[in-house]
Amino acid sequence: MRALQMASLPPAERATQYAQLGVQYLAQGLIPEAEQEFDSALAADPSNAAAHAGIAQVRERSGSPDDARAEAQASLKISPNVDAYLVLARLDLQSNELAASAGDVAAALKLEPANAAALGMKSALTSRGQSIP
Repeated sequence: MRALQMASLPPAERATQYAQLGVQYLAQGLIPEAEQEFDSALAADPSNAAAHAGIAQVRERSGSPDDARAEAQASLKISPNVDAYLVLARLDLQSNELAASAGDVAAALKLEPANAAALGMKSALTSRGQSIP
């Protein structure tokens, strides 16, 4: 039934719905299911920033940092969003590129000043002596 409803939606709306399902699966730790939903979103609308950010998170969690970075950057080219900035911030932090990570966190906080994940990253960077612009 859900598949029939989704099929009747315009591509952009269908992509949004698939991306939202992907986010829900990701929050539950269901990585393969999340990836499938994000892929479906991109098939419906390749310019869906949330789907690219979701794939970036999937790639980050599955240990593919280069692919994660590429997807996050693709997402940001479409539309600035916190999820993509935070993927980049975590990848930069893992690479010990503190200034780059701080810039990503600052961009995320500019979009959502109360975002808990961004504030957590800010604290982690501050504890390492890196100021946030």
